[in-house]
Amino acid sequence: MLARPEPARTIVSQLVEAINREDIDAAAECLAFNCVIATYQGVSEQVGARAALTALTARFGLRPKAHLAVANRIVIGELVAQLEVVSVGMQTLERRLALYTLTPLSKIARIELARA
Repeated sequence: MLARPEPARTIVSQLVEAINREDIDAAAECLAFNCVIATYQGVSEQVGARAALTALTARFGLRPKAHLAVANRIVIGELVAQLEVVSVGMQTLERRLALYTLTPLSKIARIELARA
């Protein structure tokens, strides 16, 4: 029996791939219009898809290009938790736990980041 694709796993994977390709349009398709990104102690840094995309676009301009890798992922319904590694070349810049919460329409409503 073939496993059915999980919408939560799919949309978060698409966001990671879009970030690594620096494809802002594809990233926008993954986010709910009122998406919130909260970092380290729950402080909301970007509220709304437009603010999140503006922050991503600023990061895309950095060189050398950073790469986001997923070391481990757990999916429970509409919640995705993953251990992410941000690196430039062979140098690890950050290891973090990312918690993605999805809307009923399978868009990312909230991203919470915590340093690992």
